[in-house]
Amino acid sequence: MDEMGFALYVPTSVEVFVQALIKTINKINKNKRVINI
Repeated sequence: MDEMGFALYVPTSVEVFVQALIKTINKINKNKRVINI
């Protein structure tokens, strides 16, 4: 993979990963609503 392709590929993967992480954290927070952190 050339640098240009890599530069386009990585941000997309990071964005998808971050959105999935946020969704997971939101689910956990809803499940643990009773617990105050």
